[in-house]
Parts: sequence; C-alpha cells; structure tokens
Amino acid sequence: MAALASGSAGEPTSSSPKVSAAPAAAEAAAASAADQAANPDDFAPAAEPAPSGGLGRVRRGTDSGVPLYQELAATPNTQLPQLHLDLHAYADRVEDRWVMINMHKLHEGDSLEGVHVEHITPDGAVLSFQGSQFLLTQD
Repeated sequence: MAALASGSAGEPTSSSPKVSAAPAAAEAAAASAADQAANPDDFAPAAEPAPSGGLGRVRRGTDSGVPLYQELAATPNTQLPQLHLDLHAYADRVEDRWVMINMHKLHEGDSLEGVHVEHITPDGAVLSFQGSQFLLTQD
C-alpha cells in the first residue's frame, strides 16, 4: 500500500502516479493514427477501374462485325425472339462450353426457338436467326 503524505494544501498525496481517463483516450487515438499510417490504402475510398480501351469484354459487337443482340432487337420490324443469357460457361475445350438461354442449357450447334448457337466465346454466345448472326451477352 502506498504511503500517504500531506501536501502543501493539506491534501493527501500518494507516492504512486494518479491514473486518469485522458491518457487512455490519447493512447487509443495514437493507436488509430498508427493503424492509418501503417496502411493508408485500407482507409482510402474505392476507385473506379480504369477503362480497358476495348480489351476484355465486348461492348459493341465483335471484331468481325457481329452486332450485339440488343442492337438487332432494337431494329424496327425485327422478328427476333426475346432472349436472355442466364448463364455462360466458357472453357478451352469446345465440348465443355455451354450457355443457358431462357433457362435452357445449350451447347454449340444446338437450337432454341429458331435461334442457332454458332459459337460460345469468352464474351457470350454468337447466335444466328434467319441468316443474321449476333452476339448475346449477359449485359
């Protein structure tokens, strides 16, 4: 037990230091600042990805000029059936590729509602309908 002595004003004093809440709060703030200084990227806002410059995903048809399904379907007097690419599985081996269009699993060479699956690409499926080819993507 610490010995108490009288101070100049008659208040008891202790030989051990007094503990207050202020140093604990200062330590917590310093630890938080140290965490931020250690890895500031953890606290930085998320950044938008840089544009790919046309590489990667197809936005406006294919390099060979095959239009997107959305472009063809928007053309007046087009009788394209309503199509939705639900799932898309691309693999190096052709026999491992498949798509689900309107909830029907199809491989290259299969047909659905008069639409023929020509190729399954990393970007979607190249389909044909009444002699017109187009690319169906998940976008």
